[in-house]
Amino acid sequence: MKKKILSMALALCLTFGTAAALPENIFTSGTGITASALQYGDFTYSLSNGGVTIEKYTGSEENVVIPKTIDGHTVTGIGTDSFYHCKTIKTVSIPDSVTYIGSAFDNCSNLESVNLPNGIKQLPGNLFYGCTALKSITIPASVERIADNAFSYCRSLTKLNVESGNKTYVSKGNVIYSKDMKTLILCAQGLTNDFVVPNGVKAIADRAFFSSNIKSVTFSSTVETIGEDAFCNTDLKSVNIPGTVKTIGDSAFYLVPLTNVTLNEGTQTVCRFAFAWTYISRIKVPKSVKKIGDMAFGYTHDPNIGSGWSVDPFFTLVCYADTSAHRYAMDNKIRREVIYEKHDVTHSTKYHEAKKATCTEDGNNEYWSCSACHKYYSDALNKKEIKNQSSVIIPKTGHDWGEWQTTIEAKK
Repeated sequence: MKKKILSMALALCLTFGTAAALPENIFTSGTGITASALQYGDFTYSLSNGGVTIEKYTGSEENVVIPKTIDGHTVTGIGTDSFYHCKTIKTVSIPDSVTYIGSAFDNCSNLESVNLPNGIKQLPGNLFYGCTALKSITIPASVERIADNAFSYCRSLTKLNVESGNKTYVSKGNVIYSKDMKTLILCAQGLTNDFVVPNGVKAIADRAFFSSNIKSVTFSSTVETIGEDAFCNTDLKSVNIPGTVKTIGDSAFYLVPLTNVTLNEGTQTVCRFAFAWTYISRIKVPKSVKKIGDMAFGYTHDPNIGSGWSVDPFFTLVCYADTSAHRYAMDNKIRREVIYEKHDVTHSTKYHEAKKATCTEDGNNEYWSCSACHKYYSDALNKKEIKNQSSVIIPKTGHDWGEWQTTIEAKK
C-alpha cells in the first residue's frame, strides 16, 4: 500500500515537477508522505511516518478491539472524535503500541470500560466527555498530564486509579492527587460519600469535583485555593469554607443547589460566578474579602433577559460597612444588610469641675469630655455616657432688678 502511494507521488513529481498537485487522499506531513481515508474493516485510518492513526470507527460492535497493526503498519494513535457518539460500544481494548489518544470517546454514553495503554503521556480534554456509563479507569504510569475536563459528566465512574510508578500522580480512595499530595486533581464522579479533603492538601484543582455525586465536602485547614469550576454542577447543599482558603475560583460553585454557605474571616478573593445560580438566599461576607468578581453572588439565570442573568430578588448579602462586599452589593443593586461596627477607641478625657452659674455666666455640673470620641461622661472611667450633652450646662441666672427707687443726694 505504502509503496504504491510513494510510486504515485514520485511519478507526479517527475511528470509535473515538485509543485505538482497530489491526489486528494495524499498529503505531506513534515518529511513523510501521509495517506488519509484508508479503510481496514470498521476502521478508517491514516498513515503518517509509517504509523497508523485510527480516524473513525464505523462499526456497531459492543466490544471493540483496536488492532496492533494494519497492513503491516503499527497503530500508534487514536484521533479526535474517532469514536464520537458511538452508542453501541461498551468496551474498548487499545494496544500498547498506541502512544497518542485525542478526544476520541466523547459522548459514548454506553461505554463502560477502556484500557489505556502504558505509553501515552497525556489525557486530553473531552477524552471521555459524556461517557455516563463509564465505571472504571486506570491511569497508566506513563501519563504526565490529565486535562481538567477529560472526564466531564462521567457520573458512573466509581473506580479511578493511578498505576504505581507514575511520577506525576497518585491515587487514594478513587481520587487522584499530585505526587506530593498537595493538590487534589480529580475525584471519581460516581462517588456518593461525604468527602473529607485530606490534611496537607493546599489546592483543589480546576474541575476536580465537576458534576460529581458527592453529598458533602469538608475542607481541611490546609486548603488555600479552590479552583475554577471545582464543584460546578454538583449536588452539594451546604458548604463551610475555612478562612485558610484565600481564593475561590471562577464558577467554583456555579449551578449548585446550595442553600447554606459559610465564609470565614481570612478569605480574600471570590472570583466571577463563584456562587451564581444557586439556591442561597442569604450569605455573610467577611471583612477580609478584598476582591469580588462579576456576578459572584446574588445572580440567577434568566432566559427572558438578553444577557441571560438577573439579580435574584430573594437574595440578601450581609456585609460590613465600607468593604468590598458593601460596594459590590451597592453597585449591583443587591438587597443587603450592612453591619456598622463600634470600634474601640483610646479616650483622651478632660475633667470639668462643677461651677455655679452667675448672673452673667453659665455654670456646669461635673463631667469629663473626650476629644477622641467627642462624648461626655459622668465618671472618670468613661463608662457612663451623658447622652444629652447640653444637660451639663447650668444656665446663667441673669439680673434681678427689684423695684425702681429714686435716690436724692444729701445736701452738704
